[in-house]
Amino acid sequence: MPSVKGMTPSILRRLGQDTQYVLLGFPLGLVAVVVSMTGFWLGLGLSLIWIGVPLLMGVMFLVRGLATVERARIAPVIGRAMPHPYYKRPATPTFWRRVLTPLTDGQSWLDLLHAMFRFIPSTIAFSFACLVQ
Repeated sequence: MPSVKGMTPSILRRLGQDTQYVLLGFPLGLVAVVVSMTGFWLGLGLSLIWIGVPLLMGVMFLVRGLATVERARIAPVIGRAMPHPYYKRPATPTFWRRVLTPLTDGQSWLDLLHAMFRFIPSTIAFSFACLVQ
């Protein structure tokens, strides 16, 4: 077993930040994939009777929040803050404009894809981190 005597406090802090990022990534990734996949496909299916369109809007806002959490989590690991992206806002605040604007925003779709597929690298990293322990 390696000794911790030769490690400086900065190396230990970095190791702690990286380990925290990896170990929290698995449960957050699990929540993200379940909520995003279930909400998206349910909203897509129910959009035929117009109930799903507001549900899709809710999913888009939820994955925006998950992406914001991910940007905040990665900042200590890479050593700098990630810029917050620009999201479209409705020109006129009518109900349907507020519902449809997140569905036309490209950044929201990127956040949805990230929420759906981040589980794969999170699971692999978590498995390796637990294997080492």
